[in-house]
Amino acid sequence: RRTLLSESLLYNDSRRASADTRQSTHSLWTITTAVAVVEQQRSAASAAASEVLPHLAWQDNLFGRPHPYRDWRGRLLAQAAARGDLCCEGAADRRGNYLRFREQLLIQKFGRPSVESALSRSESSMADTPDRAKTSGEHNATATPSLSPSPSRSASPSKSKTPPAVNAGQVYAFAGMHHIFSLHSRAVSVIKFANNDKDLLAFGSDDGSISICSVLLNPQRIRQLTGHKGPITDFDWSMMNDFIASVSEDCALRMWKVKTGECCRTIAGRVRCYCCKFHPLNNNFVVFGTNADRSGQGAVRVVNVSTGRQIASHSVHGAVSAIEFNADGSVIFVADTKGFVTSLAMQVMTGQITTTLCTTALGTTVTSLQFKGWNSASAFEPMLLACCADNSLKLFRAKANNSGLQLVHQFYIKSGTHRIRSCFCPLICDSSNACVVSGSEDSCVYIYRVASESVKPLNKLQGHSCVVFDASWTYDETLLATCDLDGTVYVWKRVLKPAET
Repeated sequence: RRTLLSESLLYNDSRRASADTRQSTHSLWTITTAVAVVEQQRSAASAAASEVLPHLAWQDNLFGRPHPYRDWRGRLLAQAAARGDLCCEGAADRRGNYLRFREQLLIQKFGRPSVESALSRSESSMADTPDRAKTSGEHNATATPSLSPSPSRSASPSKSKTPPAVNAGQVYAFAGMHHIFSLHSRAVSVIKFANNDKDLLAFGSDDGSISICSVLLNPQRIRQLTGHKGPITDFDWSMMNDFIASVSEDCALRMWKVKTGECCRTIAGRVRCYCCKFHPLNNNFVVFGTNADRSGQGAVRVVNVSTGRQIASHSVHGAVSAIEFNADGSVIFVADTKGFVTSLAMQVMTGQITTTLCTTALGTTVTSLQFKGWNSASAFEPMLLACCADNSLKLFRAKANNSGLQLVHQFYIKSGTHRIRSCFCPLICDSSNACVVSGSEDSCVYIYRVASESVKPLNKLQGHSCVVFDASWTYDETLLATCDLDGTVYVWKRVLKPAET
């Protein structure tokens, strides 16, 4: 009996042990399967994040130097993808999730975005409100930059079959960044797209070099022009984009071959040079402006780049800060640091400066000039855009027979300490739709409509974290390039209307 009882107890114990083993094996298989599913989901989310955000791991193609902010943002997004916080159902969902997550990251770094969002199309509807002052003496500029696009709040749908009108603010809406160049450790103060070429972009830095980049397919630097011993103050493309003329604080004017990056001509001087310009019809002439000498007067000099000889020189009231030609190159507009804009007559064939046509006192330093003529309801109107150091952007109409400048509009930008530049939007050819774009010391890029009665800008791009020096459009206005004090260049991609696409 004892033997039977012992065998019975052993049999029962073995059955219980087998049941426990089977249960443990089943639990272990369940846990292993769940872990495998979770790892598969995380891998898919990480792959989706890397597919949507390839540029977050962007590095300098030449030096391999990561951008600190983008590197930090990329690590945060990678951690979020590893936690499974990023969805990966479809391209549209991934894009929307990326935009939302990017907005959160920008809020953490810069703070809550302002009501006047940089990429909001709803702001553009305010540009056409009536009863606004022409000047911008009261402008509440926000200081919190934002890149997050705000959804447009359009009006209720109309029952009419006619398509809704698109105002100028919606025309100048942007879809974010096309590319970001971070090739210089010091400030990039001047930037220009090549003439009639939306792929070539050049920008000059305070480190004494000029970078020439290809923008469209594979954005990268293709040439670096080195040779100046001081900060680049200005440069200009030739008509056929085969040469670049540059000036620097090292008192030298240099000519560069774009194809090879070779310096083919150096014209040394004794005082600093602040601006230069090819003649619009005769690219054998380059006009550049110099700093004030011991007498306190600056000078405008014309040189023949083929021979390197100076053709003409003309003194003005102060250091020459900006130079611009009219359409046929017969008039030179010269701005100086004492607040005068002088019009000089020039012979196109010989390059001689014959006489002073007029002098207009603005009362403040002018940091950039640009000339543009367009057709109005009455006649052709020659206009001159002047960026001034009194927190204003002034638009002048050139009077008949070059007898002076008449102030037409004035807009707000933050300027006064640095040399800020502005330009016309190139496609507009009539006064009713003409627009201007300008950098600003409040880290914003402003786009204004010339004919608007509103002091509000059509759009205000908020992405830079420091002073924005200059802005440049491609000839078809598909891309806008801006540069700042940190040496960063942003290439903004514009949203086109259906008719333009």
